[in-house]
Amino acid sequence: MEPIRINLVKKKNIRGRILIGFTVLFIASTIAMTFANIYEYVSNSRLIRTYEARLQLVKKQSTQLKNKSQDKLAGFEHARMKKDTVYLDSILIKHLFPIPGILTAIEKVKPEPVDINSLSFLEDLGLIKITGSSFYPDDVSEFIRNLNRSGYFKVALSREEVIETGKIQFDLTARWVHDTHTEKI
Repeated sequence: MEPIRINLVKKKNIRGRILIGFTVLFIASTIAMTFANIYEYVSNSRLIRTYEARLQLVKKQSTQLKNKSQDKLAGFEHARMKKDTVYLDSILIKHLFPIPGILTAIEKVKPEPVDINSLSFLEDLGLIKITGSSFYPDDVSEFIRNLNRSGYFKVALSREEVIETGKIQFDLTARWVHDTHTEKI
């Protein structure tokens, strides 16, 4: 009886080729994502520089106008420029990069025993869905009260349930009231 020969080299080569193919695909997609992120960063930087230049120009014109004359027309023009300055500041701080402000405001009002599991942003970051859990129902209630009292959020809908481990899981929807505050969070 002759021994049976099995050629395992071919299978090993196929697995190696598949692994190399996936590695090349992963590297190519990583490079593509990196270039896309660099492009977005550069375009956002240009936009920010444009807004900052406009803001500096408005501030400069405002101080020149204030120093130049004190008549009613100049005062009106100064007030308009000050309003433009506040508006441009709010665009730079809130509307281009609102997520750090939102996260900071949530972190300030969250009690320590409350764990936030996920945040979802809806309606152009105007509506935030927060899910989390805690072992203490009082801390969940305090978190919801603190969100309402902060002045940055209005809790529209909340749901809580106790799961088998004794934890309270909550699911709430809060509206971010960003237009009423022009100062930094």
